[in-house]
Amino acid sequence: MNYNSSFVQITLIIIFITLLGCESTPVTSDSHLSVDYLASSESTLPRNHIIFDINTLTSGDRHSCTLKNSEIFCWGETGYFDHDYGPEVLKPPKLVNPTLFTSSDYTNCATDDSGFKCWGRFGETLTNNAPLLSNIKQLSLGRGHVCAIHDNSVTCWGDNRYSQLETPLLNSPTQISSLGFNNCVIDRETVKCWGATAEMQMIPPLTNPRQISVGWGFACALHEGGVSCWGSDFNSVVFKVPKLIDPIHISASTDHVCVIETNGVKCWGNSQYGKTIPPKLLKPRHLSSGGNHTCATDDTGIVCWGLDYYAKSTPPRLISPTELTASNERTCAIEDNSNVICWGYEEVGNFSLPRIPLLPPNSSFINPTKISLGEIDTCVLDDLGVGCLGSGLSISTDLLLNPIKISSGISHACALDELGVICSGIGYVTTREPDPGLGKALLIDSEWEDTCVIYEQGSKCLSYSLIWGPKVLPLLESPREFEMNYFFSCAIDNRGVYCWGRNGDQVIPGLINPRSLSVYDKLACVIDDSGLVCWDEYYNKITNLHTYTNPNQVAVGKDYFCVLDDLGVSCWSKYPAPDFVRWYEL
Repeated sequence: MNYNSSFVQITLIIIFITLLGCESTPVTSDSHLSVDYLASSESTLPRNHIIFDINTLTSGDRHSCTLKNSEIFCWGETGYFDHDYGPEVLKPPKLVNPTLFTSSDYTNCATDDSGFKCWGRFGETLTNNAPLLSNIKQLSLGRGHVCAIHDNSVTCWGDNRYSQLETPLLNSPTQISSLGFNNCVIDRETVKCWGATAEMQMIPPLTNPRQISVGWGFACALHEGGVSCWGSDFNSVVFKVPKLIDPIHISASTDHVCVIETNGVKCWGNSQYGKTIPPKLLKPRHLSSGGNHTCATDDTGIVCWGLDYYAKSTPPRLISPTELTASNERTCAIEDNSNVICWGYEEVGNFSLPRIPLLPPNSSFINPTKISLGEIDTCVLDDLGVGCLGSGLSISTDLLLNPIKISSGISHACALDELGVICSGIGYVTTREPDPGLGKALLIDSEWEDTCVIYEQGSKCLSYSLIWGPKVLPLLESPREFEMNYFFSCAIDNRGVYCWGRNGDQVIPGLINPRSLSVYDKLACVIDDSGLVCWDEYYNKITNLHTYTNPNQVAVGKDYFCVLDDLGVSCWSKYPAPDFVRWYEL
């Protein structure tokens, strides 16, 4: 299990400079949508355009929510890396006739017959501190604060570190938008903004503004003159508004903007993940943009594009797959004993590589046998030795004698062979590790900057960290497999499956002949004679798992796992999207 570091973030900022993207898709109908859209919880579009009972669609950084049949459904992810805010982000509390709701930054808020409720990251704080308001017409959620239009006024509560609760003098507010630590409101024929970003308060001339949408440090307004965007130069990529024909609805997010216009949906800004390339939509009428995705309602239902949080759990069609492995947001397998196939995402911190392809087109291997996924590496053992795509680390076959396993961390890769352990690290010469006098090396695994080796008579860990010392493994009883992880680690030994970590140590009960152990983040799985068994970091077993046909390998990633059985490779996601949500992939 590997986590982010400032070194990796800085490196990836330099490498992956995002390009300005702009793409439009035609409306697949001759009818032109000429309705002025007011971005509130009550759609002004004709009811006969509505397929689901949806009156709004909202998005947070990595999730979205909608209302269907008087019930709020949410899908996406509940956090990132070690910042996971739990399943509550996607599981609304019991609501009676919910009417208004809003989402942002792993938090959601709604009004229903009983009043006002929030859930997710800041849910409890915002619910407990909510003032008693009447005639609420719209909600808007930022990072740790929420605002409501009511009784011709705006009231905000929650975090006030950047004066985001200090609303300006307003006369007749009609629409509000929030993101991060900023808010903007349409007040009669003017727009007013307040909060952390001073540049957002320098509002350009706008003629009869009809909709406002706040991004990260910027805002865009739909008005009679078209669309205008302004704010911090940090997101200046969104200021280059493309030519639009009769725009009627706008949605801004962290670093991209989408608009419904005559030709369909047009997006611009950071083009990463294809989030500025919308699919064909049938009469699109509502947009909601998250950090790296956008969702829209059209005559087919709900369609999302950009970062597909479920692609990691959707394997391609594989021919005779073997050697299955996973890490974070990506999975790899050796196909037909000749090709290395990967799917999902390469993601490090807040920076990610494109989904397609995970391996460069010219990545050819000669009889690949083993794969190891590090934080930035995909390392493969083949007839030429060990080669890592990402950092470029390699260990020549001339230095190896019958290699058994490879293992990669954040800054190094190691191989276990009949002579012991040999490693190659960033800034280090490829070296054969000295014999610690503990007998033959049996097992090896890496996590972040550490690699641990289990010998016949004990264990030793190596650290490539310039700050921290090496890990120390607990005493294991004749271990046969082990997997290191940030939150907890596990090993198969004479006791069965023994785990240790933040929440103590425990032998997982009820396992018969366990094998193929895999641990990542807060999830662990193993195959035993009964099939597949999984548990979380608190050692609570995961229930209602799928039944597999002679499973022989399992690979765990972040909030998902994949299993190789007689039928091939299939994957399970912890937070599946509702059936009525369709993800578009490039």
